[in-house]
Amino acid sequence: MAGFIEGVEWFIPGDSQSLAEDLRALADGLEPVPEQLRSLGQQLSDTADVLTASDASLADVEARLATLGEQIDDATSTLAEVDALARDLEARSQAALDRSGIDFWLLRILVVVLGLGVSAACIAAHRALGGLAATGFRASEEDAPHR
Repeated sequence: MAGFIEGVEWFIPGDSQSLAEDLRALADGLEPVPEQLRSLGQQLSDTADVLTASDASLADVEARLATLGEQIDDATSTLAEVDALARDLEARSQAALDRSGIDFWLLRILVVVLGLGVSAACIAAHRALGGLAATGFRASEEDAPHR
């Protein structure tokens, strides 16, 4: 094409800038473009292969995330149950602590009452033995033979 334009310019009088030379310079500048386009096409093909492989990996990751989400939901419900059990245990332990205080006072009262009862029984036994000793024990010693 540059040769044809050069032939046409030869018939035009005057010293003008050659369009043919401009076309040759443009062609020289465009010479590496096909190789660059091939390289770009190969890069796009490689990228498409990587994306296809990544799609399978992403599907696997998606399945794992779904499983993890289910496990988190299960753990959340379990933690809610643990929280309810902890609150129940706290209420029961507080009630047991309140009852133990009452039970402790009842035990003290029982010990005091039993102590008073044992003391009264000891005092009564002491008086009874003292009374027996004063009356009956001496009489039986006088009746018994000496050894």
